[in-house]
Amino acid sequence: MRKIIALLIATCLAMLGFGAFQVAPAQAAQSYTFLYGHESNPQYAARWNRCSTIKWGVDGALLTSIGVNVPAEIARLKTVFQEATTTSGYRFKYKGQITRKATLTGGHIKSSAYSRAGGLDIVITYGSASSAGAYTYPTFSGGVWGVGGTRARYARIRGGNHIGLRAQKGSLVLRADAVKQSVQNGQTDLVRALYLHELGHALGLGHVDNSDEIMYPSLTGEFSDYQAGDAAGLRALHSQTCFA
Repeated sequence: MRKIIALLIATCLAMLGFGAFQVAPAQAAQSYTFLYGHESNPQYAARWNRCSTIKWGVDGALLTSIGVNVPAEIARLKTVFQEATTTSGYRFKYKGQITRKATLTGGHIKSSAYSRAGGLDIVITYGSASSAGAYTYPTFSGGVWGVGGTRARYARIRGGNHIGLRAQKGSLVLRADAVKQSVQNGQTDLVRALYLHELGHALGLGHVDNSDEIMYPSLTGEFSDYQAGDAAGLRALHSQTCFA
């Protein structure tokens, strides 16, 4: 099958602002990096609290408007979160669809979206570079198919006076027309790989130079599961001590 390349941009919504994340040059043998905080030491990287269940929800309004089967995409996302659980150890809970728009203010998901569906930790929505009202996302002009990231704040680590960077308010913004076209072309593995990649960013992973990993910055369609380096990075984050 023809190899399809789609550029993916990792972003990190940090305490001081939101911007494109630029990964430092990786060594050839480097199998994972972290998105925010320390690039290679999980103790100092932004991470989720392993002792809490991570709740997520979906705003599929734009997909519905362009004729994409939203329940099918939610089912696909559920398999992706299940793989993240099996791979990392993190626990997730799907809280449902967001009934009010998770609008993109200045290209970012509004904070109020996280209070929907009984409270969410990760919000997933779809955007378009063209005029899509509340879902216009200029970053998607060109080859960008998705943006994932997380906010982070310092928090106390359980059992002591140490602090660490606790992830919160993760986000996946996905290019609606790319998802539609891939599904219509029967390339659902490519969509799954896109979801895995952006969820990896939301969970704290950065880009790597190894094209055999899901977290490689270009989507080739060769893999639709987390690979060894991806899994090692997720497990390293999950292995850290819980936050208080």
